[in-house]
Amino acid sequence: GYGDRDRSGGGGYNRGGYGDRDRSSGYGDRSGGYGDRSGGYSQRQNAGPSMPPEEAVAKKKELAARAFSMSKQPPVSDLEEVKALQEEWKTSGRAPRDLILDIQEQFFMACDMVYQKHFLEINVRNSATDFDSLGAEDQYQAKIDLLDEQVASDQQEIDMFQENINRVKEQGGEVDRMLVGKLQNQKRRMKVKQILREEIEEAMAEL
Repeated sequence: GYGDRDRSGGGGYNRGGYGDRDRSSGYGDRSGGYGDRSGGYSQRQNAGPSMPPEEAVAKKKELAARAFSMSKQPPVSDLEEVKALQEEWKTSGRAPRDLILDIQEQFFMACDMVYQKHFLEINVRNSATDFDSLGAEDQYQAKIDLLDEQVASDQQEIDMFQENINRVKEQGGEVDRMLVGKLQNQKRRMKVKQILREEIEEAMAEL
């Protein structure tokens, strides 16, 4: 899983299919980043259908495995499949938090990776209009440069969220759970971009 990523498990850009991707396939919409499109995951569980906790855990494991497999594929041209998977997660039942915390994190990160790969293909073409005429190494470098910019921007947002939380704590107030959730989401998304950057670097080294 993403929580303890096995680098020997493939899924990099070459094995994951970036090198073989049909570069003529465009994407209709533009997004500056997937932001809340990834579901803005709430940390609470939706009730979903009534089922024993062990059955809910098994279902969540299955969904996390499907999401992880999806995250290792080439970028998708639409996000319907991952959105459907997220809807399944919402109704996958309740289970004790300590039993599903790691599974939940792996699921969220895998879904975020699908979104990030999708929007990276869009955004890199908006930032480098000649992208499709570049050689493989230059294309990889353009993606790395863009991810570096996004990670720096994410870090600024994380610092801002953390400052706000610290200020509230210092004043003896109660920290808004929504703010804490946004901070956690932003940290996870930044981590996904860093993992994606590493995979691109590994692919470049294999050229």
